[in-house]
Amino acid sequence: MSVAMRGGGPGASARFRGQQDDQQDDQQDEQIDQQEPVEASATGMAVRLDDEEIVTVETIPYEAIVARYSRVALAVKRGIDIGLAGLGLILAAPILIVLAVLIRLDSRGAVLFRQPRVGRRESPFMIVKLRTMDEDGRVTRVGRLMRPMGLDEIPQLWNVLKGDMSVIGPRPELLHWWPAWQEFPGHRARHLFRPGITGWAQVNGLRGKVPIGERLRFDLAYTSGWSLWLDWRILMRTLGTVWADTRRTLRS
Repeated sequence: MSVAMRGGGPGASARFRGQQDDQQDDQQDEQIDQQEPVEASATGMAVRLDDEEIVTVETIPYEAIVARYSRVALAVKRGIDIGLAGLGLILAAPILIVLAVLIRLDSRGAVLFRQPRVGRRESPFMIVKLRTMDEDGRVTRVGRLMRPMGLDEIPQLWNVLKGDMSVIGPRPELLHWWPAWQEFPGHRARHLFRPGITGWAQVNGLRGKVPIGERLRFDLAYTSGWSLWLDWRILMRTLGTVWADTRRTLRS
């Protein structure tokens, strides 16, 4: 199914369609439950951000959501992204070199995996990951080590540095699942921010095969209730989760 998106246009979509058959990505994190009923709405959709605060997505023009935020705060968010991504790539360089060698020794194929995703303002971009599956679509031995610790996501810091992504934001969906998202009112509001390596939905346990409507509720809560403090909370919870998963992986 051909999809033309704002900012990318039919030509950009066509360039990516030829790559949609490559299924070496982390499928479990991105699959959509097709049986989920169309129930999400931008009207009256409330999600609790913490024990005291509930953010409700109102029926307002999408652009007005971001317009409510301080330009200085948004510039600070971008500056933090650039700083974290640049520092992260420098510090992770030795790890990436070791992982690249292990990936090549473990199975045939490229070290990096690229896949089209939907980004800010619905423009397509190429996400970059370390390859975790072999040519037969099975998770490799190195992949089983990298996934729980999130090591395969490290190259996405390059996407952050380029401006395709943010460290924190709604996860970018697969381009070929885009038609399913379009059935949900309010879905465009989640693309007002750059997609993130981690997000509010993910730290609330919405990973893997999650109904679209459920994930959308948390993504819209993030875009309508965003703050630098919320980004900090998400980052700290993500680091805690990664640390716990790393300890479990090393013990097993």
